[in-house]
Amino acid sequence: MHPDLLPWLRCPVSQTSLSLHDARWRDGMVWSGTLVSAVGQQWPIRDGIVDLLPRSAAWNGAQVVNRLPLAAWGYERLWRWQALSKLSGRSFPVDEEVALLIAQLAPQRGGLYLDLACSNGLYARAIAANLPADSHCVALDHSLPMLREAQRRSRAKRLKISYIRGLAEDLPFADQCLAGVACGGSLNEFVRPDRAISEVRRCLLAAGRSFWMQAQQAASRSGRLFQTFLLSGGIQFLAGDQFVASLRAAGLHISFEQRDGAVQIVATRGRIIA
Repeated sequence: MHPDLLPWLRCPVSQTSLSLHDARWRDGMVWSGTLVSAVGQQWPIRDGIVDLLPRSAAWNGAQVVNRLPLAAWGYERLWRWQALSKLSGRSFPVDEEVALLIAQLAPQRGGLYLDLACSNGLYARAIAANLPADSHCVALDHSLPMLREAQRRSRAKRLKISYIRGLAEDLPFADQCLAGVACGGSLNEFVRPDRAISEVRRCLLAAGRSFWMQAQQAASRSGRLFQTFLLSGGIQFLAGDQFVASLRAAGLHISFEQRDGAVQIVATRGRIIA
């Protein structure tokens, strides 16, 4: 964890500020220690990963699978590089997706950026590589194996990214502190997606941006049948219009949308002014 992150962190249970104790350092980052809330709750830092996961968290089948070391090992190696091509029905390489991310989120503006439900940290690495020197990127996920794999990949590229174990539905950040949030594909696995969107809105600056990629409800009969099977594992597929409506209901202003087959990408800038 980068030490500059501390003023923006909050206890996910009490939403109070956190103080750092017994810190040990590695390459300018806090590698181990304890975060203590203003009301005494303690949260460990181990191997550079801050554990701010509420103990009362509920899990669906997809999230349980993502907590397996084998899933973390294979995610980018076997699936992520081809995921959007498979879902969209056209050639949709990762480079094109990342270019859209950077164009819409514009991390060159500086500030604090979050890769929400980061998995292996694909978006976090792209954001961190485009940040000014005085800015920061955080990658958050509920899965320790995913975070460890993400950390390994970023360290190999000498990128300074802070890693947090936590929940999208209870973000451990102060109000209006994030310049941008990116969420790639994980929205379908959230237990309460509307709550996660509301939390993003709470933490974004008034002029903050967000970038979302989700697998929307399939249009074909065979696609709908396959998605119905996946529903048993807790994966949800929002209709494209329903997802846009959820973002607007949270007060986020839609600035970009692209649909390719089952892939939907939506970006927001600022808030809706009533």
